[in-house]
Amino acid sequence: MLGFTFPAAVCAQQEGPCLPRRHHPWGRFEPESWKRVRVVTETLDATGAVASKSTTDTITTLGKTDDDGFIVNVDVQIEVEGKQFDSPPQSVRHGYCGQQEGQQALFRRVGEAVLMIAGQPITCEKREINIADGPKTRAVTIFYSPSVSPFVLRRESSSTDAEGVPTSSVTEVVSFNEEQEVLGETVKTAKLKTTFSQGKVTRVTVETVSDAVPGGVVRHTSQETDEQGRVVRRSTLELLGYEVVDEPPERGRPPRRRLFGRRNREDGRRSEETSRTQLR
Repeated sequence: MLGFTFPAAVCAQQEGPCLPRRHHPWGRFEPESWKRVRVVTETLDATGAVASKSTTDTITTLGKTDDDGFIVNVDVQIEVEGKQFDSPPQSVRHGYCGQQEGQQALFRRVGEAVLMIAGQPITCEKREINIADGPKTRAVTIFYSPSVSPFVLRRESSSTDAEGVPTSSVTEVVSFNEEQEVLGETVKTAKLKTTFSQGKVTRVTVETVSDAVPGGVVRHTSQETDEQGRVVRRSTLELLGYEVVDEPPERGRPPRRRLFGRRNREDGRRSEETSRTQLR
């Protein structure tokens, strides 16, 4: 629940990162850190039975990072009805405001607000962001806390596509600072709920995130409904493995690597059978 907003001076819009690098789910990590996730998606028919099912395995590896953004290398394998499809590997650059390559982001600080999360009041800095992609503009508002993970405690976004269909989403932290076991390690986590609407379709996603994992997301469940409120699609995400590359303590020494779960695939393109913790 959003609380009272305190008056504050409004800063002029400026280019650059709206978040410090150390508070971004990818920006805080060293290059070559990676994660592997599996998403199972089911499409339902009018009776609620599963009409089709797909499984997507994605390995995301962090490339170059700087103070303005980062590059991730994405390798996707999809299985539909027992048939496997490989997508060409992609390298995508992102900014810390959520913009992609070719998009311009301008932001301004517009004051402070208090969010109530799990019964606790947390003072946040409110920042407004405009992301321009050609003639289209996406308006984003974030509520940022430099001391409470996952740091962006609420995110509101709205835009209109080329056909004039409005799109909006709200992501809010519903709990934080909870200890959970992830691939054999006990880590601090937070739970987020995202409500996404596009035209007559609504999708609600509940995800668990951790600062210890590259990209943040550990698991999620998602459910999509149509204009009648009927569930038409649902999905689950499972973290299969990740590796954190630490900055070398001394120049000339190799960086330390911490591997959890596994990265290998049956096709042998990425073979790393050794794991510190067995996948559960």
